[in-house]
Amino acid sequence: MSRHNFAFLYGSVTKKPKIYTDDDGNFTLGQCLLTTIRGKRNLEDDELVDYVYDCPVLVSRNKDIIYKMNELQENDMIFIKGMITTKDIQKISVCPHCHHQNQRNSVLLYITPIFIERVEHGKSKEHCQELLKEKCEISNQVIVTGNLCNEPEIYRSPKGVQVQYQLALNRKFRVKEDPPEIKTDFPWIKSTGKNAENDALFLKTGATVLIDGFVQTRTFKQTLTCENCNEKYDIDEQTLEISPYSTEYMMGCNTISEIEEKEQNTVDNILNDLKRSEERRVGKEC
Repeated sequence: MSRHNFAFLYGSVTKKPKIYTDDDGNFTLGQCLLTTIRGKRNLEDDELVDYVYDCPVLVSRNKDIIYKMNELQENDMIFIKGMITTKDIQKISVCPHCHHQNQRNSVLLYITPIFIERVEHGKSKEHCQELLKEKCEISNQVIVTGNLCNEPEIYRSPKGVQVQYQLALNRKFRVKEDPPEIKTDFPWIKSTGKNAENDALFLKTGATVLIDGFVQTRTFKQTLTCENCNEKYDIDEQTLEISPYSTEYMMGCNTISEIEEKEQNTVDNILNDLKRSEERRVGKEC
């Protein structure tokens, strides 16, 4: 299977990057928050209707990349070529009822830069926003190929069908600062609109897809159950995920005949349920 894991970002540095060093002053880690822009698209007529800002995180342990990060200032405009990278983490939330600290597993998504270049310096925030709008079509681009780790989760909302699933991405580039056994990343994908409707039909565990999309910052409320007092409580959760502009169904997906058979089975089940319900009604009348 071909391996695609590319992120191309053009954005403004949200704030001065965080640089970490060891006791000898050597660079060990660099973190940079980037502001990107994209047009909200109606995927059927490709009409730009609005602008949306996202804030992907750049993380590197490469000394050359960290050196370039260290030179960056807030509102610098930079161009990035990188790859989607994930890390399993533990998140902690405090129960408001008993103040117990609850831990939960989560996946952190960030961009590992392969190339970074500063293209504008000393601009105001307003000027940066205008530069972003001029280049909204190239500010936030992601191309990945991977296999589904799970059955797609299908939701219905006032905005229509939404589908969420996790992909296994084989790394195209080796991150030499990572342990050699780490060769795969596991980002979450969230599709909406027509993409989601197609995903709900064609996708299943193990399917191979190619996604042309963007990195999306999303905030939502999540309901948790305290492991100590069993009370439920809500938290504000923020996630970074990939959202497709388009999805190519490559291998291991449901075929048209399988979809038609599944739909027919659904119709048959509904008819059988109606028949049994009618038989029970007639039986009661007798």
